[in-house]
Amino acid sequence: VPCGTFSKSDVDWPQFHYERAGNSPKYAYPDNVLWEDKKSLLYWRGQSTGGWISGDNYRSFPRFKLLDIARNHSSLLDVAITAFYEHFCQASHGCTDSDAARIKAEYAITPHAHNEPREDVYKYKYVFDVDGNSFSGRYLGLLKSGSLVFKSTVWAEYFDGWLKPYVHYVPVRPDLSDLVERVEWARGNEGEARRIQRAGKEFVERVVTDAQNDCYFLLVLLEWARLQSGRI
Repeated sequence: VPCGTFSKSDVDWPQFHYERAGNSPKYAYPDNVLWEDKKSLLYWRGQSTGGWISGDNYRSFPRFKLLDIARNHSSLLDVAITAFYEHFCQASHGCTDSDAARIKAEYAITPHAHNEPREDVYKYKYVFDVDGNSFSGRYLGLLKSGSLVFKSTVWAEYFDGWLKPYVHYVPVRPDLSDLVERVEWARGNEGEARRIQRAGKEFVERVVTDAQNDCYFLLVLLEWARLQSGRI
């Protein structure tokens, strides 16, 4: 594919995560939980993706690092890995069955242990979007909820120039070194946090829609075809 977020080439286009397919990160029910009734915690659930595991390198993966941070900040973070991705623990990459068992035990990863309904995100004021093997694909779905989105990524997406930090979401460094500070800021600045949440939700519902994604993708393909035709 000559263009796309995964290949990190020149042109970013809407990925399948944001389409109308069954794996779209959209939630089954409207968010009917009032802001004042939501828990003042940062919520995240997801798989153990982040790269091929070899030795202790997984500790540098954002999702494992998130759980390590949460050990000392349980009053701020409610996070859990819901499934261990066996595919990325292979002997050919230096990861054995005993390594997998050790990691699962350390991070309390057991089948169905944390498989809450997606709608559980609505119970929390703050939700986190963090990279796995690439970007998570949940970003737009989370912004459409009634919760404030914290975003940490090294990946570019086509709408990055439209969604602004501290206007539509709260940015977090890729190494998560400022995550606790950011959550504490949100808890101490309720009015500003609420304003950012509302702005992100309103912008995505009005601008970054299914129709907009389709239109943008069509324009990308038309421009690509024009360039390939030699009429530059």
